Amino acid sequence: MRRLAPPAISIYDINLQREVYIDNPQLCSWRPRRRNAVRRYHSATVKDQKEMTVVFYEGKNAEDEFKKDVAKYMEFRHPSFLQLYGTAHSADIYANIFYDALIPYRDIVNIYRQSPMMLCYIYTYVAASDYFRGRFGSGLYNTDYTLFLRSSTGRLNIDLEGFHGLLSPFSGTANITSKFFKLFSTLDTQIIIDALTIEQYHTSCDRYFGDTTYTQISLMATAHLGAVYHTNGHHDLGNPVAIAPTLDIDDCLNRAWYLYQVDPQVTESRWNRFAVSELIGRELGEKIELYLSATEPQLDSEVSHLWLSQANHVLNRLGVVSNTDNYALLNEIWFKVEMDPQSATSTAAAGWHSLDAFLFLCPPQSLRVGPVSLKFPECVGYWSLDPLGEDRLSSEQAAELGFPTIHVSVYGRGKTWSDNAYAGLWRFLKGKGFDPNSQDLARHLGVPLYELYSDYDDSMDVDGESIHHIDIPAGYVLKRKYARW
Repeated sequence: MRRLAPPAISIYDINLQREVYIDNPQLCSWRPRRRNAVRRYHSATVKDQKEMTVVFYEGKNAEDEFKKDVAKYMEFRHPSFLQLYGTAHSADIYANIFYDALIPYRDIVNIYRQSPMMLCYIYTYVAASDYFRGRFGSGLYNTDYTLFLRSSTGRLNIDLEGFHGLLSPFSGTANITSKFFKLFSTLDTQIIIDALTIEQYHTSCDRYFGDTTYTQISLMATAHLGAVYHTNGHHDLGNPVAIAPTLDIDDCLNRAWYLYQVDPQVTESRWNRFAVSELIGRELGEKIELYLSATEPQLDSEVSHLWLSQANHVLNRLGVVSNTDNYALLNEIWFKVEMDPQSATSTAAAGWHSLDAFLFLCPPQSLRVGPVSLKFPECVGYWSLDPLGEDRLSSEQAAELGFPTIHVSVYGRGKTWSDNAYAGLWRFLKGKGFDPNSQDLARHLGVPLYELYSDYDDSMDVDGESIHHIDIPAGYVLKRKYARW
């Protein structure tokens, strides 16, 4: 069936009101540049019709971009997308005209940036990716769209071209129409509390207010997935302050050590074997890094819900009233083994890389000391000329053959929330009839209870100092209280 062309509107019938948005690809160096034209969005009236939005195309290839967009808007006739009313063309002026006054979603978000409950309400009902997936059965990448809200209906509209981020900073709030602003300003706190479930609030709080942080962990420490740690502000993980001891995840560890594009051979005793030729198979002199990570696909959201259900209780018990972003929820751990081929310990044996030798690293499960508690075992790994690994090289033998120094370290990925986020959570739970400073909600939900962590023996720093990494001569094993290979 032949599609009808959108009606042509005289440029003189368009009465511009104000500019509401600029989509300029030149300002988005991080985004794949698919076009060159700048699009300027204006509120306007057209032939005395109210609440229209006019988009003008400027710059290189403006006409081509205009025609491409017209074809695209004609294809997507759906209430979730911008609806094309008509087009305007005069000399080098090209414009598309859309129904209704469109308000950039980011403007709404930024107005309520200091109101976490209002933001959770907005995020829950106009989250773009979830909305799109629910409507069309597939995801939507952030680089594919810009979000707008229709002032007359409050419905989300998607413009499938360009994106500046839902939470990107902007200046000014004058572009918000009084009608739409009133729609949200009249919502009192209790209306929001009644409209959202606890699960919805936790999901929005986790997804949009939780900040990811990366930290180093002492080699002497036992790291607990799901535990809450105090950080010192320098990306170093201190001692755990709270832990959920009954949290149990069956398979949180990777099944093997990871080396880029190399799968280890797994022995009958579950040790991971790497041939020297595999370790230096890229470029001689390039650092060799092997990783083992501990996490679980559902751990982030599940543990975040678990923590948020009783976070204010724990913080209250600790007497924490500010700087709550210094407390991180640990949800992933990386164990790292690194070696520099240039650090061979014997210049006479600089040809170690040509030996028919093997590096054996400990079985992943040997790092597990509890359901979700992990630390380096006494023996991390060793060198051997025996492919079965039964004949281990001593430190002297490994040094004489020129094997490089090995560097071991532990890193963690956690999530933190601001004072404002916790304050909004406190008010929301209070409005739901729970005492936020207790564990009433956690008991109501039937989830494991966090306990203050009082046993610091295994997490204390050695000699009062934090040990985040150790350089270990070849041929020794890593012991619990000191390091050897």
